[in-house]
Amino acid sequence: MSHSDILERTALYGQVFKEHHDEERVKKATSLARKLVDEEFVIGFAGHFSAGKSSMINALTGEDLLPSSPIPTSANIVKVRKTETEFAIIHRTDGTLLKYEGHGFPEAIKSFSKDDAEIELVEIGHPASNLPEAITVMDTPGVDSTDDAHRLSTESALHLADLVFYTMDYNHVQSELNFKFTKELLRYNPNVYLIINQIDKHRDSELPFEDFKRSVEDSFRLWGVEPKGIFYTSLRAKELPHNDFEKVKSIVEGSMVNWKEHFLVNAEQSLLKLKEEHLAFLESERNERQLAYADLVSDEDWNQVEELTGELKSLKKRASLLSGDEFYATFERERNELLRNASISPFETRELLKEYLESKSPRFKVGLLFGAKKTAEEREKRKVALASNLSKLIHTQIEVHMKALMKNVLKDAAMMTDERSIEIDEMDLTVPFDEIDTQLNATDAMTGDTVLNMAEQMKTAIQLVFRRKTDEWKNEMSKVATATGNEQTESLLHSVRTLEQKLAAIAQVEVINNQLSSLNDRIANPSSDLLANSRSLLKQWEKKLDIKVIDVDQLEAAASETITELIEDPTSVEEIQSESADANSVIKQALHIAESVMDVPGFLETANYLRNKADRLAQQEFTVALFGAFSAGKSSFSNALIGDRVLPVSPNPTTAAINRIRPLSDGKADRTADVHLKSEKQMTLDVAFSFEKLGVPILTLEDAFQKSGEVLLKELEDESLHIHKTFIRAFEKGYPVYKEKLGTTMNVNEGEFTRFVAEEDRSCFVDSIDLFIDCPLTKQGITLVDTPGADSINARHTDVAFDYIRNADAILFITYYNHAFARADREFLIQLGRVKDAFELDKMFFIVNAIDLAANEEEAEAVKSFVAQELMTFGIRHPRVYGISSLQALEAKLADRQDATMHAFENHFERFLKDDLKGLAVQALEEEVVKTVSRLETLIERTELNQSRKAERMLELDRFEQDIRAHYAHGFGEVIRKASINELNELVYYILQRVFLRFGDFFKEGYSPSTFANYPAEKALSMALAETVQMVGFDLMQELKVTNLRMLNFMNKQLKERQRTEMRFLSEKDNSISTSPYEAEDAEMLSFTVPFENPTVYKEVNRSFKNQKSFFERGERLVLKEQLEERLKDDASIYLGKEKERIETWADQWIEAEAEGLRLHLLTQSIQQIESERSLLQDTEQLDEWRKAFEKIR
Repeated sequence: MSHSDILERTALYGQVFKEHHDEERVKKATSLARKLVDEEFVIGFAGHFSAGKSSMINALTGEDLLPSSPIPTSANIVKVRKTETEFAIIHRTDGTLLKYEGHGFPEAIKSFSKDDAEIELVEIGHPASNLPEAITVMDTPGVDSTDDAHRLSTESALHLADLVFYTMDYNHVQSELNFKFTKELLRYNPNVYLIINQIDKHRDSELPFEDFKRSVEDSFRLWGVEPKGIFYTSLRAKELPHNDFEKVKSIVEGSMVNWKEHFLVNAEQSLLKLKEEHLAFLESERNERQLAYADLVSDEDWNQVEELTGELKSLKKRASLLSGDEFYATFERERNELLRNASISPFETRELLKEYLESKSPRFKVGLLFGAKKTAEEREKRKVALASNLSKLIHTQIEVHMKALMKNVLKDAAMMTDERSIEIDEMDLTVPFDEIDTQLNATDAMTGDTVLNMAEQMKTAIQLVFRRKTDEWKNEMSKVATATGNEQTESLLHSVRTLEQKLAAIAQVEVINNQLSSLNDRIANPSSDLLANSRSLLKQWEKKLDIKVIDVDQLEAAASETITELIEDPTSVEEIQSESADANSVIKQALHIAESVMDVPGFLETANYLRNKADRLAQQEFTVALFGAFSAGKSSFSNALIGDRVLPVSPNPTTAAINRIRPLSDGKADRTADVHLKSEKQMTLDVAFSFEKLGVPILTLEDAFQKSGEVLLKELEDESLHIHKTFIRAFEKGYPVYKEKLGTTMNVNEGEFTRFVAEEDRSCFVDSIDLFIDCPLTKQGITLVDTPGADSINARHTDVAFDYIRNADAILFITYYNHAFARADREFLIQLGRVKDAFELDKMFFIVNAIDLAANEEEAEAVKSFVAQELMTFGIRHPRVYGISSLQALEAKLADRQDATMHAFENHFERFLKDDLKGLAVQALEEEVVKTVSRLETLIERTELNQSRKAERMLELDRFEQDIRAHYAHGFGEVIRKASINELNELVYYILQRVFLRFGDFFKEGYSPSTFANYPAEKALSMALAETVQMVGFDLMQELKVTNLRMLNFMNKQLKERQRTEMRFLSEKDNSISTSPYEAEDAEMLSFTVPFENPTVYKEVNRSFKNQKSFFERGERLVLKEQLEERLKDDASIYLGKEKERIETWADQWIEAEAEGLRLHLLTQSIQQIESERSLLQDTEQLDEWRKAFEKIR
């Protein structure tokens, strides 16, 4: 087709789209038409944020026109082309256009590119651009934007691009979003290239580049993504041997060869795609309408329009007849019509009538002899002939039809019964000829008119007979109809309304069916009206848009209104100082005092307490847990901490198990590992989960192994399930090797350890790994735990992660320099925000890895500030954020150099571990040491004073013992239990409030336009419901875990408070009594299951969905949201009630055990100390020994 032909065809389609209310296709047709009018050849750049799209365009144009930053920048679509003058056209969301002319405003243009509140498109004309003329390069918002409008505008804009470069950064290739988005792009545009940017991050020492390329190509091929080419680029290190930037540049420049021909071919493809999309839209509309009326119209009903129409007519007539007056009138009307139309005077009958009338004349005579007799016989003969003829006619022409009419009227009114049918059949509707004969009068002159008049009189007589004979039946049935109608009218009218609604629904669907079937014909043979309207539409498109021109001098003022600075003040890193006593001296002193007082009566428990605490402190080990999504750099950061390349590093997901880097222990050699394989039960659960996701149930591992081949051949409609296919493929490969070793521990060397971490056919069988390393980090007693990514598919990792959050001495969360927080990251960080205040110390550290990618110090600080602000939105106040390059830090350690950023972090971190964390334990031990010395001194002094009043003091001690025994005869668990119940009630009450405060976000993410754009309405609704329900359930479960932890902290606090109260009581009774601290046993935390396991129980809320337009543009989404929220809130309340009972039972058991433990502890130590003083008063030699012991420790 020629240029004008395509334009005219686009206008035809545009008008049809408009008539069919397909607004999205109208917009796209408008964009395509304007692209054709302007002859705009578009090269689009897409990808996740900070992949380098804007930087790539800046490099291609030769000037820093677009904002580029490791934090989100492009908020709307930006087009750049080479022009004679410099300008920027701003397309505002209200439809107005502003054109800024002049020069020297690149910074303002960058500001406009970031503003998404009022601007949807920025067009830049730049004379100095290196781009070939007639080429427009288009930048789009990140495809991982959480804003639905951003995603949809990106998808819509790329639809019309002649050529697309999808850009990813090196560390973020293996993202499901990349696979899905590129697959969707290729569906309508074969000219898609992939760019893996920032390959300067690659280290051949960790992975050969060819292996990396192969893994990229294999991954995309697995998803069915076959682009026109894959390029590997770096804009920082252009000299890299694998840098394909020049190839990208040559493709851009080479696209101008025969560009007009390609341009028209691409336009035709775009138009065909629009047609396909419109057909899909119509089918979706049809499906949505059918879905909306699924409760009203059955599957059979759609094909039974004629039958339903007849049924409606019948029901309406029945409803009408079931009124006495209407039944009476209807029968009267139809009876009269039947009688009027009855043919009872045909020619033969008229002749017989004429002969009979003649015979009735007084002048009628037959014969001469015996004339009277013969005349009478002839007259009778003629009478019988007419009567017989009429009887047959009346039966066939009236009687049969009259009885049929009576039955039909009863049937129409649904009043027919067998009895009434028989009654009608047995009714005598014969007409006695005598009643007819009375109307037949003889005349002297017998003409044709006379016969006709007599025939009419005869018919009238017959009609009168039939009326008389059926009137009684008519009156009786009218009364029955009235009575029946009173009982059935309401249900009949309801049935009529239902059928009317059903037929109206079918008619709506039929409209879509007609639009679908007539589309090709309407375009091929357009009507005169369609042609006229499409030409009018084309004129609108060809008309130049009104653009308000603003002088460059006014730009600054205008821009200041729309620019919103993302970062206000960088978040400073907290410095922690400590004045704790030297740990070693405190440990030494505690052990010395324990040894000195252990033989002193009443001091044995104190001595044991000091010795145990000192030993634990001397041998204290720290557990440091690392968290973060895959490719955030946890493993490389671990290597930097260790100072050696120990953990395998790859841009592909590797950490499938928990890896613990431990200090050496007895019998464990350096750089060996204990690989703990999953038990058969664990492995079966994991395998069954993946098989179930693919729709194949399995019972045993052997069963799964046999079915693996079948499952791996299954075509997947949902590409997100590939992760389960990959797991099953790894299981199939490794099962013959490891099936006999499940549940065992294998001790392996470093090389084997690396394979167990990185190779999926091994790692899928691994539960956890303990790697023993002798290095400066582990020599400090630090165990480093490298956890699976927050986006791991292993459900058990949720509980494991929370255990590490709770029990780890420090938490390091690693995020990558230019990666957004994915949903899994966000949920994990929100959980960290929930538990942060539950810890005695802030033990969380946040690492921005690859900080060396920052162009300068200012950019690095901006990124750290941005991360800190994001963390604060998750409830993590005053986060400690460090920018580190793990690669540079490791290289520095290997070269025996110091990396400034890593050194600063390690200093702060070591100070936290040694001063803050260890300092608490040291301080507690030091206080107990001082208290022990003071108690012994006080006891000696009091004994010396009481020597002169020994008898009196002995009585005092007796009374004191009696008071103590009486006081501790009963426990105080009930007091703690009631306080705990009140606390639990309040905590659970606020869970519901908090979770449903987030419901709007869950719903928006679940029921997002992109889901409905990629799937048919029914499937999209099912997916959206499942995702929303799952998010709410997961949040409830996470809240309960935190509540469980908060309850344990609360109960411990209550127990400690009670101990302080009791110690005050004892001191007030006698200040010589001083018990050692009671240490409660730790409680095993409860495990919680995600509620709402079957989201389909809420599927009826989806019935309020009619179509996408109504749902997203007319606010119907709010109706569904409110319905689902109400249902979920009710069930969440029930779920929380049951789980609260579990927590209450768990709390009761702990309180009962620990309150009793505290009671016995206080009673025992108090009695022992009383006995100790009694013994001392009675044995003065002991006093000398105590004085010697005191001299040794004072």
